[in-house]
Amino acid sequence: MRWHVSGGCTRVLVWTVLLTYCLGPLASAYEGNPRIGNPRINQIFSAYDRPDSPGCALAVLRGGHVIYQRGYGCANLEWNAPITPSTVFPLASISKQFTALAATLLAEQGHLSLDDDVRKYLPELPDYGTVITLRHLLQHTSGLRDVWYLGGWAGWRPDDLVTDDDVLHLAARQRGVNFRPGDRYLYNSTGYTLAGIVIRRVAGQSLRAYTDAHVFKPLGMNHTHFYDDHAAVVPNRAVAYTLIGGQWETAVPTFNTVGSTGVYTTVEDLALWDQNFYDRQVGGRQALDQMLRPGKLNSGETIHYGLGLVLDSYRGLKTVSHSGVDRGYRCEFLQFPTQHFSVIILGNLDRLQPYYMARRVADICLTSEFPRPADLVKANAVKPDGVQAGTPKPLPGTNPRPKANSHPKANPRPGAQRPPGAQQPLMSWAGTYWNLDTGASWTVSLRDSKLWVGRIELKTLGTNRFALGAYPIELIFSPATAGTPRKLTWLDVEPEIFDAVPPIKLTKAQEQAYVGTYWSDELNANYSLHLQDGKLAADGWRDDYGPLQPVIADGFSLRPPSLATAFIRFRRNRAKTVIGFTLSTEGCKNIYFARSANSDRR
Repeated sequence: MRWHVSGGCTRVLVWTVLLTYCLGPLASAYEGNPRIGNPRINQIFSAYDRPDSPGCALAVLRGGHVIYQRGYGCANLEWNAPITPSTVFPLASISKQFTALAATLLAEQGHLSLDDDVRKYLPELPDYGTVITLRHLLQHTSGLRDVWYLGGWAGWRPDDLVTDDDVLHLAARQRGVNFRPGDRYLYNSTGYTLAGIVIRRVAGQSLRAYTDAHVFKPLGMNHTHFYDDHAAVVPNRAVAYTLIGGQWETAVPTFNTVGSTGVYTTVEDLALWDQNFYDRQVGGRQALDQMLRPGKLNSGETIHYGLGLVLDSYRGLKTVSHSGVDRGYRCEFLQFPTQHFSVIILGNLDRLQPYYMARRVADICLTSEFPRPADLVKANAVKPDGVQAGTPKPLPGTNPRPKANSHPKANPRPGAQRPPGAQQPLMSWAGTYWNLDTGASWTVSLRDSKLWVGRIELKTLGTNRFALGAYPIELIFSPATAGTPRKLTWLDVEPEIFDAVPPIKLTKAQEQAYVGTYWSDELNANYSLHLQDGKLAADGWRDDYGPLQPVIADGFSLRPPSLATAFIRFRRNRAKTVIGFTLSTEGCKNIYFARSANSDRR
């Protein structure tokens, strides 16, 4: 059984006219029956084009027209409801652009300035000694720790009901930031949740009410809203799923937070939003131009992010995009503004990879317009599951490893420098490399005279430079020098450095020195460190975090089964006694835990 969007002879005639007279070079991609669409596009989604599998809705747009839209798979496995273009999905982090537009509209109305100190509206936040502006929040340059990662280490679980106030209270407990505001770009969802609270306080109404009145209703997006009540009924909503042990399980978010996430919509409604970037019906030129303007760091360097939008390129063509991940939902919004061409994918399966699929659709439809070949992206590329032990397993609302899942690119951001390297034998690069900020690691092995990361072969690009299989990620190896270890530089959205450090082993007495109870005021949480089967292990108040793996002196990697990998550095006093530790992970650096005075130090 196959489910197709069909509107009878009239729709077929309309599509035929559009394809023949309006689409120019795109028409050749849609030869054949327009009711079925292009078989090459359908092939991208063929694994999900069945009634017993979750899948996605697709819309392809050109010149202000929807040239192809249909559903693949099932919206609700209990009721066998097929996915259609009118099926409702949560947008996850794609919601951020609507929050950014709301803030920009309030600025145009004179109710706030994007350069205001956020503490003007959120006095609950501590003074970090330097101003954090609303613009910092919207461009991910605030330096604030990511609350969804913080929440995981504080004991939040994916099925907990989390509210905007919970996010604000946890953010207000933080006594440090990851970096000085404006110094760096680091994607996180704290800023957009706080921005949503600012909008609510300034507008005197909920973010849902404000965007309904000023964005969604004026555009005719009648099936779109910020979902701020987890118990509310949403007609025609897709249920998200994950496959565990051969059985389908639901994977639906249970939170009331909006701003960083929360918009529910359809591909049909998003087609109206897409066209708004061209006709400027809502927001006008000033607001949308602000959203499409790359942010700037304190150094003057520009970043690949505007306000809620990723500003990048693909195969030599300019793109505007964003990805979304919430539990089992996966989404992609991809524009090629110069070509007036867009691909929208909204899915309800956690293994779906709409980022790659959307670009494969573009490969087909814009085939004659790309100046560069498609040599790095596969439509159904399998994520390197199990390759990196540090791959985060997200809590609700987070966009896990934004650089890997949201906006991967073949070239590093401006300012990212490739380290120098001299040609070395392949064997010299084999080994395990550690990120001493997050505890993540990669193991590089030599097999059949080739380098591998897990099951992925590294493709040679040049002197000590490799591509991670078909992924648009570059790896560069640097030899050891006096005082510095061998290094692996991972070039994705931002460069990430991994060090090859020799393995260390601790005696039982050395591990015993770390045993005790540790308290974090910032997380409002106790951790118990104890010996388990002769190895140091950690427990939180709700979860067993598992063993700590020694990496360097007083430095351990912690890899919980349901959280992002972290790196723990113990602190000692002048007497060399352990007095506490700092925990760093994705989006959160140097969270301090003090050792309790009555800890068992035997």
